[in-house]
Amino acid sequence: MNYQVRISIETAKLIEELKHMYEDRTGISMTKGNVLMQAFNDSEWVNDWKGIFDSKIKLLNDYEIKEGALRPKLQVSNEVEMGIQTLKKELPKVLGVRSVTIGVCIRLILKAAFMKNIEDVKGRSNKNKGQRIDIQALKNIINKYKEKIELEYDEEFSNTVIKLLSDIETEVDKSCEIQ
Repeated sequence: MNYQVRISIETAKLIEELKHMYEDRTGISMTKGNVLMQAFNDSEWVNDWKGIFDSKIKLLNDYEIKEGALRPKLQVSNEVEMGIQTLKKELPKVLGVRSVTIGVCIRLILKAAFMKNIEDVKGRSNKNKGQRIDIQALKNIINKYKEKIELEYDEEFSNTVIKLLSDIETEVDKSCEIQ
């Protein structure tokens, strides 16, 4: 099945990022359609599309996207086509909107695949540093303590400790970035 869809710049950058990840991992050149099909398989772990929609991601590279890349022609399998159509029907209920475009469905599939694969990339880059850390879990713990400190201590002390926790969170983010 051939898809020609309108996508956002963010989606086009995600396609490029995943293309590089997949090509680096497999050593095989991939089309954008291949990237979408692999991303579809890599997004099957998702049971909370609202969480994917709300999550923020940071790409490893910056890509210059040309105008033509915003209307790609993607050749995908029937399975992926049906999966996208199913997601297109389910997402409005999950997100609380009337409808979503195929471009939005593709962006969320790519985003979920990126989130899965970035953990693999970070895990490989950190393998000499001991065990792998769940960064999101660590951030959740830090945020929990920020809230607790705000409620239990005076403003001056709270601000000092919250600033310190924010600095720690920033350092964790920096240490997890792949050079």
